[in-house]
Parts: sequence; C-alpha cells; structure tokens
Amino acid sequence: MNCEMCGTAAANELVRAIVEGTELNLCQKCSRFGRVIARPSPARIPEKMSPPRTEPELLIIPNYARVIRQKREQMGLSQKEFAQKIAEKESFIHQMETGSAEPGIELARKLEQFLKEKLITQADDGGIRLSKPKKEELTLGDFVKVRKR
Repeated sequence: MNCEMCGTAAANELVRAIVEGTELNLCQKCSRFGRVIARPSPARIPEKMSPPRTEPELLIIPNYARVIRQKREQMGLSQKEFAQKIAEKESFIHQMETGSAEPGIELARKLEQFLKEKLITQADDGGIRLSKPKKEELTLGDFVKVRKR
C-alpha cells in the first residue's frame, strides 16, 4: 500500500491520520502533518476499488413533441390550461411541443403521469448516448446591429 500523501510504498508502516479534516493512510514521515488516529486494520484498506455501478441512462423518446401535443389536444386542453395543471410555464410547453426544448427527466416523469403516455426510455446502446446534431444556435451578436459612427 502506498502513502496517500507522498506515494511512497510503505505497506507495513502506514498509519491512519487526519490531515485538514480528511482521514488518510500515511507513512511515518507524512504523519507529522496531521493527527495520528491509529494503525489501519487490513480490512479497512481496500486492495482494489470496485468499479462504480452504472445505472442505465434514461432518455426522452425522439418524438416527444408530437406525443405531448397530441395527448394535450385529446384531453381538450389549451397550452395555458395544460401549463397550469402541471405547474409549468406556458412558454415552456410551447417550446416542448415545437421541439425546441427537451423536458428534463423529472418533468418527463410528471408528464408521463399526467398524460398517461410513455416519454422516457432506457438507452439500448450500452449507455452511450449518440448526440443529435445541434441546430445552429443564435447568439446575442446575431441580433445586435452595429452602427458605425
């Protein structure tokens, strides 16, 4: 095992110490920078870190805009009424229905419950999301007209 501060290999000489509020396994030299707690037990020092668990990536379905609009119209609601019922802004509802804004996972779950329609899927490509080609975004400079004096 290596010292977590200087990196020297000192497997049998490591001590557990608190340095600036963090518990570290340190060699005898580096232990002077902190407060020594005790010698670490072999069970507390993991030999190898287990790989982090990856949860399946959740994605919004590609045709979410059409589905939201059709279901809202089937319910006989205007965008304003629909926005009030789900506690969102009317302008955001309009952006979602035109496809210019994608709802987040939390909002998509709320929409699924209200519309009783599936909007969230799991990524089937091994967790790699293929990004959609980005639309050319407008900047402030696109709207400003520079006047020459």
